[in-house]
Amino acid sequence: MKRNLILAVLAVVILASSCGGGNTVVTGNYGDKPAPDSVRVIMSDNGSNLSFPVANGVFTAKIPTSKAHSAIIEGVYLIPDGNKMDIDFTGNTPVLDPKDSEINRRVIEFLDAQRDILRVRDDFMVEYQAKIDRGEIVESSFYDDYDRIEQSLIDLCRKAINENTDNDLALQALKMIHLDLKDTEVQEILDKLSPELKESNLVAVLSSALSSRALTAEGQMFTDFTINYTDGSPSVKLSDYVGRGKYILVDFWASWCGPCRAEVPYLMDVYKKYKGDKFDILGLAVWDKITNSQEAIKEMNLPWPFILGCGDVAPDTYGVNAIPHIILFGPDGTILHRDLRGEDIEKAILEEFAK
Repeated sequence: MKRNLILAVLAVVILASSCGGGNTVVTGNYGDKPAPDSVRVIMSDNGSNLSFPVANGVFTAKIPTSKAHSAIIEGVYLIPDGNKMDIDFTGNTPVLDPKDSEINRRVIEFLDAQRDILRVRDDFMVEYQAKIDRGEIVESSFYDDYDRIEQSLIDLCRKAINENTDNDLALQALKMIHLDLKDTEVQEILDKLSPELKESNLVAVLSSALSSRALTAEGQMFTDFTINYTDGSPSVKLSDYVGRGKYILVDFWASWCGPCRAEVPYLMDVYKKYKGDKFDILGLAVWDKITNSQEAIKEMNLPWPFILGCGDVAPDTYGVNAIPHIILFGPDGTILHRDLRGEDIEKAILEEFAK
């Protein structure tokens, strides 16, 4: 389950620190349509909200110029690059006229192409659900079609990143696909970004995750962490379980995560087969309320121990930004395998037992 990192991070960059100076003027026209008394402009990355009055169906917004940020005006995304722009609200859908702004012309092309791909993906998911509802066997070729749709989106975003390394469109595209990229490719992208973009919250979060994953890569010794509780319960460490002479399969998990629940049959199978002096499972409840985790554990009759209330501590330590994420640790605490799923879980266990 993909975790949206941007929503999880509080903005810390002051707008003035990254603005290029001056304002970008954006005019809007509602024509004869009912218009609000004012329009709100939401600036990316810094949490700023601006408001401009609407008079006789027309407004003029003066937005601090910065290619490293974006602005959303009543749902219309644009980059305030210093060029004057217009937004036509008279139709059913607002239309941005970028005029002389080449950056925002690319923004429009990207959003149009993205919309087309997402429409195809939505249609695919409707067809997929219909097959499931009818009890049909889903052929592998059908999943291949989905992979092609996803790949077209990734290719579109890669192109946008390469053409916009000095402006916010690169960040928006990277935000969409970073979970689908290898760490080496993400790092290559970050290295190409302009100094202004490198100051963004997204880059800070991704850089931190890359660093955490490098420190906790396969072959590295485990990194410990401690979970403290406010209700008087004793604190718990990962080292209470890992590095104590057993193979430990650690499942980063949450009660609300559907794919996490889908892994339970595989986990239950290896637990029943191999639980003992040599092997055990540990669940880490992340991004979840403790009471919700407890209810789900009881509901599914999960027999292995859990560390509850891990919040961001465990994921941040191991650079985990999507769950489920399953790691196999060796008896001495060495990280043997990361991101195990399905049948690969037992294969990894047997591979290690055979050594």
